[in-house]
Amino acid sequence: MFDATIDNIEPNRVTRYRLMRDAAAVTFSDVLDLWQSNPDFCNYYANLLAESPFAAYR
Repeated sequence: MFDATIDNIEPNRVTRYRLMRDAAAVTFSDVLDLWQSNPDFCNYYANLLAESPFAAYR
């Protein structure tokens, strides 16, 4: 259902995440709504952060 394209723009400095839902881009507004209404998305998003190379997100 949810997927992300992860691009390392500057390794260990800048990472871009493009969130997708059913092959369509998720907008900022969608993310805000999903955080409030969709526990599956919240878990998916939290896991993305936990898997990032930045210790601050673990």
